[in-house]
Amino acid sequence: MRSLALLVPVAVLLLAGCGGQPSATHAAETSARPVPAATTSPGTDGTLEIGQDGAAPPNTLWYARIETPESKVVVESAYPAGPIALTKQLAAGRYRVIAWHRACTGACPTSGEKGLGPLEEVCGAVVTVTAAARVTARVVIDGDGACMVHTPAAAAQPTP
Repeated sequence: MRSLALLVPVAVLLLAGCGGQPSATHAAETSARPVPAATTSPGTDGTLEIGQDGAAPPNTLWYARIETPESKVVVESAYPAGPIALTKQLAAGRYRVIAWHRACTGACPTSGEKGLGPLEEVCGAVVTVTAAARVTARVVIDGDGACMVHTPAAAAQPTP
């Protein structure tokens, strides 16, 4: 019985690192909380800009997240009333851009989880941020709420 009591917290920790579905409260807290600046030399940062193509179906709450390849969240935001739009200066390197939505009962909440259904769609892509460049990723949403993250290789351009 003691082994089982130890196994449960270990399983929770392992699953937490898998990039699972965060709560809306976590998303709001993460987007409001400043992310510590990476320790980089001047000129080694680039910019990642995430935007949206297509209209989200009614009554869906969309989220966007940038995370490291090790699933450490860099920044996460919820978009209850508008298109996905997130810009972040990052140290050069590889990152994952992930977007997902949850259905809402009636109007989507601006905070909390009241009226939110389970996770319904997840999409993502790996992007490489290079020094002194702006990289774009577009979350393409179709009328049914399916999505994909498009990261054109030609999108890298000097950061203004």
